[in-house]
Amino acid sequence: MPASVRVAGLIVVPLVAIALTAAVGRAYALATGAEPFAAVYALLPPGAIEDARAVERWFAAHATLTWAHIIPGSVFIALVPLQFVRGLRENHPRLHRWSGRVLLLTALPTGVTGILLQLRSPYGGALALSSVLVAGSLFLAAAVVAYQAIRRGDRERHREWMIRMLAVGLGVGTVRVIAVPLVLLTGQRPLELMGVAFWLGFALPVALGEWWIRATRPQPGTARAAMGAGV
Repeated sequence: MPASVRVAGLIVVPLVAIALTAAVGRAYALATGAEPFAAVYALLPPGAIEDARAVERWFAAHATLTWAHIIPGSVFIALVPLQFVRGLRENHPRLHRWSGRVLLLTALPTGVTGILLQLRSPYGGALALSSVLVAGSLFLAAAVVAYQAIRRGDRERHREWMIRMLAVGLGVGTVRVIAVPLVLLTGQRPLELMGVAFWLGFALPVALGEWWIRATRPQPGTARAAMGAGV
């Protein structure tokens, strides 16, 4: 099995599933006023439940901006796995190109609205805000550089910056994976740990992305043998 398929299966797909589940749940809550994750909340300590409901009420109070974030963000996340499928890239290059274009188009509203939401959020303090500003800026910058590179025909630079953009995007799932163990291990409430969870959640996939870029970067004077090694 190609390395790209293993990475997509073991890392990318679970994070995509978590992020999409969170987005669909938030959309359902906004549309109906229901509590889609009530069964999950029931497993948490009372303080954690209270924090989760406070956050959901805050998103409901900023429904327009939240919709503007989760709709393009969901499209972006859903298309991420396609960028790691070697067979799609080699056998259906046109579909690969079009999915990449949609990724870049949806990245802009997703990144901008994510930053705006955090700027207006009363939760997480300076630590959470700084993490989103850094991650959001890298996300948007990576999208711009990736687009400029492919316009110049620089496929290798395009590939590297697409990986950086996708890594930041996957941080949405990683944040959720990290947050629950942090709450259970420390006994602190989720809102008290939001900044730490954000920083770790975005930093880990970005670090993995940088490792992946360097591990698959072609050496000078050699053909890139790792055509299937990622985006």
